[in-house]
Parts: sequence; structure tokens; C-alpha cells
Amino acid sequence: MPIKPQSVTTEADLLLGLLRQVKEITLKEAAQRLKIPVPTLEAWATFLEEEGVVSMKYKFTTPYLCYVEEKEKKKVPKAPVETAPPPAKETDSFQEIHRRMQEMQQMLETMNSSAKSGEFSKVPDFYTIIMSNLKALRDFILEKSHWLPLDKKAEFDTQLKSVESGAQSASSLVDEGKFEEAQSAYSELVSLLANVLNSMHSSYDEGKQQQVALAAGSTEISELLEKAYDLMKQGKIEEAKQVYRQLDGIYRRMHADYAEKKRGLEGDLAKLNKDLSTNIDRRNIAKVKQGSKVIEGFLNDSRKAMKKEDLQGAEKSYLAAKQVFNSLPQGFLTQKRHLQEGLIKAYEEIAVVREKVMSARFKAAEISISGLLKKISDQLKSGQVRASVETYNQAKTTFAKMPPGFITEKLALQEKLMSAYNNLVSIYNVSSSNEMGQKMNRIRQLISRMKASIRAGSAEDASRTYSEIKEIYGSLPLGFIKEKTQLQDEILKEYELLVRISGEKLSKDVKLKVEEIKELLEEALSYAKRGDYDVAEEMYSQTVVLYNKLPPGFIQSKAMLRSKMLLLYKDIIMNSDRTAMEELDKAAVAKYHEIMKILVESKHHIAKGHFDLIEPAYKSMVMLFEELPIGFVQKSTKLWEKIKITSDEVKLYKKVQGLPRIVSNSELRAALNEVYKLKNYVARNCIEDAELLKYVEARYSQNLQRLMARKPSPPSVEMQRPAHAPLPHQSTHFPAQPMGPQPLTSPAQEKEMADLHRKIGELQTKARPQVTMPAH
Repeated sequence: MPIKPQSVTTEADLLLGLLRQVKEITLKEAAQRLKIPVPTLEAWATFLEEEGVVSMKYKFTTPYLCYVEEKEKKKVPKAPVETAPPPAKETDSFQEIHRRMQEMQQMLETMNSSAKSGEFSKVPDFYTIIMSNLKALRDFILEKSHWLPLDKKAEFDTQLKSVESGAQSASSLVDEGKFEEAQSAYSELVSLLANVLNSMHSSYDEGKQQQVALAAGSTEISELLEKAYDLMKQGKIEEAKQVYRQLDGIYRRMHADYAEKKRGLEGDLAKLNKDLSTNIDRRNIAKVKQGSKVIEGFLNDSRKAMKKEDLQGAEKSYLAAKQVFNSLPQGFLTQKRHLQEGLIKAYEEIAVVREKVMSARFKAAEISISGLLKKISDQLKSGQVRASVETYNQAKTTFAKMPPGFITEKLALQEKLMSAYNNLVSIYNVSSSNEMGQKMNRIRQLISRMKASIRAGSAEDASRTYSEIKEIYGSLPLGFIKEKTQLQDEILKEYELLVRISGEKLSKDVKLKVEEIKELLEEALSYAKRGDYDVAEEMYSQTVVLYNKLPPGFIQSKAMLRSKMLLLYKDIIMNSDRTAMEELDKAAVAKYHEIMKILVESKHHIAKGHFDLIEPAYKSMVMLFEELPIGFVQKSTKLWEKIKITSDEVKLYKKVQGLPRIVSNSELRAALNEVYKLKNYVARNCIEDAELLKYVEARYSQNLQRLMARKPSPPSVEMQRPAHAPLPHQSTHFPAQPMGPQPLTSPAQEKEMADLHRKIGELQTKARPQVTMPAH
């Protein structure tokens, strides 16, 4: 197939054209005119000078390029592939294909190099020539290569469309100035072009082998004929047709030199065509016969369903029969006419049954609606307005579910429903107005009582009255927007006054409690400074109890108090350990202060509900404590006492977290007993951690109820205390902070904590055997 000649214009061609015009020019001026970097232009000038096309001379220090006349110059080099190859003759077509593919492979390499070096102006020209050649090769191969599968053209077209899309994307990136992305895009484009070329090359090789095989008198034709007949025997008619097309392709491309073989193949093809037609007819006859049986079966099922008035089943069988009929092969008009008559008859029978069933459904719905309309009338007469509204909604729902059709009958029913609706609305409005008036009067009476309570300073009475007002207001009938808005304004006016008075009273009470706590803290600090740590610690416990009774909110005041309380807590511990600390060096004292810092941070974690952070803090304290001098470790210090309490808090938290996972009743009962004992111990020795104790109490109660629900028998004596009864030091005002379940620690972590306990316990046992670390 002929291809129009095309060429690639390079910087060398541009430079040569410029020199033909001006004969002589400086290198710098030529670069400016051609808009090409000087190094690139200089490289081309050197190349052309070697070819004898131009010469370079210097005037002083300025380089000049000079054009060499025609008689002196050599042949000018052109682009790697300047023109598309001419159409090949039939006798050497495959040789021409091979040459053309080699040239395109070289052009692809040049195109890739240009893209990588950033010379994007060259790439479109190369791309245009390569695509033109690829399309010409595709058409040539498809025209001459009849052995190829029928979908090969679609495969080639899909590949070429993918290439064109990639070229457009790469070109757009260049226009947008995204050069790095463009280089990557062009690299992918070259890969796509190479894949298409390789695919065509494979098809070319296959064609060449076929031609060689024919020239050598190959037995492939016999093998293909045998394959076609084998496929027919297996009933694979479509595959046999494909083999026939391959043989027909071989026949069409046979050269005149093989006239005898061609005549023989022509006879084989004629016989194969006839045999294929016979097999197809036989197969279609079998299909029609089998399809007729299936259709009759579905029509019988449809008749049986109609006898039972199963309209849905009858329609399903009819549609299945129709689908089989539409899939029958072409022709066979007599058989199809008979089947079509059966389908039409079945459709008519279904239509009759449908009308009968729908009429019965409509009649039932009509009777139901008439009964509901009578019920509405009776309810309205007896003053049951709200009940009549519900009955009307039932009638409306029944009407909406009526079968399609029956337009005249539906219009009559709709008129009856509208009449009932209008009557209902009229009576409902009267009834609602009466109800609204009565409830508004009651609400206004309560508002007056609420005002009196507020004037008397009784916020609790006013709050109870407001709750009653709120309940009545929520039961007001629908509508009456204007009246409700006015009433709401009156209620909100008194409610705002109630809130202000209650808030002022609460703020006043909290302020008094805060001052009381501050006084206790200052007094406790003074005792601590005088060395009376027992009294200071007792007063610290009193401040904690008062702090825990403060109501929610008041964040700023609480934060101030908590900071002062923790300072006192820290001061009590450090003053208690002052004598023991005198023997420590600076490094050990720094570690002691670091442990104290972690201990105070753990208290902040507990106050915020971050109970999962207690264990890491405890581990850090134990590791630092172990690094203190042995003499200090062996002494009974206040710091070590607090670390041990933290250990108990970790153990308590982990135990309560594990309760939901226990399935056995006996195991759950035992675990609850352990939690009960441990939480009481922690509550006596660590009252400042109220948030943790509240959380533990809530989880304990939940699992205790779970156990009681499983088995109603009374629990053990230790578990008979009501779950809601607080400990003496705990607040009864506020619920525990809701916290999600935290994951249990692994056995490895448990072992690590036990090892830490054991090490420090051994150190203390050497001096005082009675002091031991609690086992985990």
C-alpha cells in the first residue's frame, strides 16, 4: 500500500537553509535567529563541517559560519528516516515489510533520544511518520495475511488508539511547560509504539512462515481440513467456521505459480462449505426440536399456575417460554408458527386470569375502604377524633395499594374519601381548639406558680413546675403555630430567669466551697512546713473529699485547685522523705525528682480519664527507682509507698477491663470478688483518684448485673453491697466519666511487671523482710 513521502526537519536543515540565504553569519546570531541553544547549534555546525557542507572561520575571536558552494560540498545528511518507503511489489512484499520495520525501529530510538534530551520540537515529526507507517503496515498485513484471526484488526486499532491518546497527553504537557512529566509521557509513548511494532512484526513473521510453508509444499492445508472435520464431529461449529476462514485466506493469497494446489484447495473448500452447511442445518433442527419441548414445558407450567390463580407464577413461566422462542435459530417458519400460536393463546389466558384476580383484589379493597369510612363516621360521633385520624390513614393506605386500572370505580371511592377527610378536618379543628385552649390555660397557671416560686427564692419548686409545663407543652395538638409561639415566649422568659437565679446560687455555693478548700490547703501546707506531715496529709484528704463534691463545670476553678492540691501532695511526699534524701548525691536527687514528676503526671492522666496511661507511668517510676542507691531503696519511703499504690491501681484497672471477657459464671464471680476487695483497698489509700474509682465502680456494677441475670441465686457476702452505694469518701453527685474498654496487656507485659516487682522486693527484703512488693 503506497505511503505519502514525509520528512523530518532538524536543526541541521534549519541551519543549512539559513546559510543558503545569508552565506555567512556569526554563531551567536544564528542561534538567536533559529532559537536554538548555542551548544546545540555548535554541535550541528561541527557535524556539517565534517561533511563539507559548511565551514567555520574566525574574525579576531568571533566564530563565523560560512556556506560551502554546491560544487564543493558533500551530500547533506538527513533525518534518520526522511521518507516513508514506497509500496512494495507483490513478489517481494515480505522483504519490504522487514526493511520498513527496521527503519521504524531506528526512528523510535531517535525519537526516544530527542524526548530524553528535551528536544520536544523534533518528536511530533517522528511520531507522525511512525504512525503513518504503522497504519500502512497494519492495512498491508490484514490485506495479505488471511490466516490471521478476525479480531486482529480490532486489536491493532485498539493499540493505535492508545498510542494516539498517549501522544495527545504528552503534547499537552509540553504546551503546559511540564517538561519532566512530558519526558516521562514520551518515554511511555515510545514503549507503546514499540509494542505495536512488535505485534505487527509477529504477524509478519507468521505470514512469512506461511508463505515459506506453501512454497515448500507443506501439509498444513491437510491438517487444517482434518481439524475442521474433527471440530464438526464434536459439535463445535463456530470453531470449524474459523478454520474454514483460515483455509479461505490461504487460498486467496496463493500465487499463480501454485495453480494446481490452488485448484485442489478450491475443491476441498467447496466440500468443507457444504459439509459445514449440512452440520449447521442438522444442529439447528436439533435446537428447534429441543427448544419446542422446553417451550411446551413452560406453557404447561403457566396453565397449571393459572388454574391455581397464581398470576405471578403464570407470567414467569410465559416469559421464560418467550425467551427460549426468541433464541431459536433463523428459519423453520412452520415449527415457529405453531409455537407462536401456543404463546399467543397462553398470553390471552393469562390476561383473562389477570382480570379475574385483579377484580377480586379491587373488590376486597373496596369493601375494606367502605368499612373504614363507616368506622370513621362512628368514631367522630362518639368523639374519638384521634382514633378517627388513624382509621382514615388506614383507608388511605388501602386505596394506594389497589390494583391498577378501574378508573371509574376509583374516582367514586376517592370522592367518598375526600368527603370523609373534609368532615374529619372540620371536627378535628374544633376538638383541637378546645384541647389547645384547656392546655394553654393550665400552662399559664403553672407559669404563674413558677413566677411565685422564683420570687420566693425557691429554685427547686420552680424547676419542678417548669418540668410540668414542659410535659404539657409537648402534648399540645398539631398546628396553632401563632398560639404556641406566644406561649413559648412566656415560658422561655421565666425559664431564663430560673436559670439565672439557679446559676447565681450554684456559683455562690461553689465559690464558698472553693474558698473552703483553699483555706484547708494553706493550713495543710503550714503543717507540712512545720514537719507535722501526718496532720498535713489528713487535711489533704479532707480537701480531696470536698473537691470531689464540686458540681460539673467550673473548669478554671477546678484546675487551679487541682494544681495546688498536687503541689501539696508532692510537698508531703518529699518532706516525708527528706531525711532519706540527705544521703543522695545530685544525680540520685535528680532521679528522685523525675519519679515525682511522673507520679504527678499519672494523677493528671487519671483526672482526665486516660487510665491506659497509668501502667506506662508506673513502669517508668519503677525503673528509675531501681537505679537509686541500694541504701535509699531499702528504706521505707513515702515515694515507694505511692509507687506501690500506683501498682495496685494498674492491677485494678486491668482486672476490671477483663471482666466482660469472662464467660464462666464461677470465674466471673471470683473475679468480681477480687475487684471488690482491691477497689476498696485503693479507695482507702488513694482517695484523690476519684475518676478511676468511679469508672471501676460502674464496670463492676455492669458485670455484677450480668452475673445476676445469668443466675438469680444470691451472690457471696462480699458482693451483696448494692452497686450504687458509694464509698464514704466518694461523691454521690456525679456519674462516672464514660470510658471505652481498653485492651488488656499481654502475658509478656505482665511478666515484665512481675520481674520489676521482684527485683525491688528482693532489695528491700535484705534490710526489712516485712516489706514486700505485691505480686501481679
